[in-house]
Amino acid sequence: MNLAAHLLLSGLLFVSALDIDLPALDSLNSDPALHFAIKRRGGSYESFTPETEAANFSQIHADLKWIEQRFGLTRREVNGNRLVRKARSKGVGGEDVNTLISEAQRNGTWFATVSMGTPPQPIELDLDMLTSDFYVLTTTSRIGSKYDDFFSSTIEKSSQRPFPACTLPTESFLLPSLSRPTNLKFAYCRPAKSSTRTLVSSGSMMGLAASNKMAQIGSPSIISQLELQEVVKRPLFSIMLINGYEGVLSIGGSGHSAVEAADANTKAALDQLGAAAILNEDESAPVRKRQAGSVPTDQPLNLDEAFRWTNVQGAEGWWQVLMKGVWVDSRKVLKNQPVVIDVNTPLVIAPPSSAAVFYSSIPGAYPLTAPQTGMYAFPCLNPPSLAFEFGGWNFPAMRGGKRPDSQGRDGWGRPGGRFSLGRVESGSGYCVGNIVGLDLSSPGASTAGRPTKTEDGAHAVGKVRMGAGTRSKSTEVDGNGMEGVWVIGEPWLRGASAAFDVSISTVIWRFSQPTGMFTDVVVAQKSTRRFS
Repeated sequence: MNLAAHLLLSGLLFVSALDIDLPALDSLNSDPALHFAIKRRGGSYESFTPETEAANFSQIHADLKWIEQRFGLTRREVNGNRLVRKARSKGVGGEDVNTLISEAQRNGTWFATVSMGTPPQPIELDLDMLTSDFYVLTTTSRIGSKYDDFFSSTIEKSSQRPFPACTLPTESFLLPSLSRPTNLKFAYCRPAKSSTRTLVSSGSMMGLAASNKMAQIGSPSIISQLELQEVVKRPLFSIMLINGYEGVLSIGGSGHSAVEAADANTKAALDQLGAAAILNEDESAPVRKRQAGSVPTDQPLNLDEAFRWTNVQGAEGWWQVLMKGVWVDSRKVLKNQPVVIDVNTPLVIAPPSSAAVFYSSIPGAYPLTAPQTGMYAFPCLNPPSLAFEFGGWNFPAMRGGKRPDSQGRDGWGRPGGRFSLGRVESGSGYCVGNIVGLDLSSPGASTAGRPTKTEDGAHAVGKVRMGAGTRSKSTEVDGNGMEGVWVIGEPWLRGASAAFDVSISTVIWRFSQPTGMFTDVVVAQKSTRRFS
């Protein structure tokens, strides 16, 4: 059974933007979608050393520094009656005007492989939920994934220059599920030979941000072009991570019809193997009760029961939503926490104050000291049961596989389970938690939860800077708007798949009964054996 057929066998998070009616929800099931197999470059995220099982703090610190940098590359401004997020006018760190805020070919990034040009040239198209740019970067370097227009007979060149060293041509792309090539416009960037940018990896980027305000280059997004050409009916994409290094990206729908067919086929195959009884194990207990920490898991559910939604909030540009609650061992310990969803963030980032409250609710947990400030340890033999609350339902977080054994290892040899980044040190009975306290409101300042201040003593976050003597309709707001905001990405998406509607601004949740084929799917109130 192919990977796309298994799309979204667990819960779905749909991100959309007007009032949603039932016919609109029903169309999510029937609209055609393009299914891309995606992979994580470099394989699964490894935060600990297998030989010692100790957390690799050097790797973790490097990742935290990269996360800080990514979320510090935008600015906010008041545009009319809206607060919008945009790329800085200059490049990375505000230093080089020719530098893009997105980084193609980075290790740890999720990507899809497609072909472009005639004859077809395969490229790795990186996913980035913090930008909406669609570009191909070709350098003189021999590293990376390269496309060269010289070898294509179908390139339609353009004199438009939306960004330094970039033009805006049109090329044919071979996309999954389509029998014919699709012509798409993209930013084609080739740094000047005198630029140091010629030494970086060649690569390509598919921006998946919530708004075109996050287009640094100004190229049209791939999703908007597919909708305009009626290849897809809705500007919707969904992501499911099957494990730590494989997943599915769908554009144009959720693939729910394919899931229903895959579900039936899987159960039929299991019946033939005499394994159907395993899937029904422990199903005698009632699972439809709407208790705290539970998700309805029985079938069938009507549309009103199967979908929930919540509004996107914050400055327009990113997929920021409100997490109604954080649950630890069936207790709600935090409420109304704003979160940004980003598939490429390998850790769960919490504001330092929220992280302190969270870990104080876990028996035996304690904060680590410098230089591991912001990290916490918990008993490897007793990992907490976690759930994030969205749309009135609690979705299990960072769980899956077997419970830890007598040495604190889960079914794959990970000490402390999926919530763990590894042991505090070799032989320790304490593991480092995957939720890290980090202040992203002042990237690089290491302010431990405090926003930076301006010369007059005012907090930079939220302060509006007006241009004296100008007639601009936009006013820039200091700070990046990340004060008190979480970032949840790869660790959480491996347990709750997500779909995002670019045209409207609501997060719609749907939960389907899993077949048991995925080790990473966890269902609340139900103990179901799973196959790897």
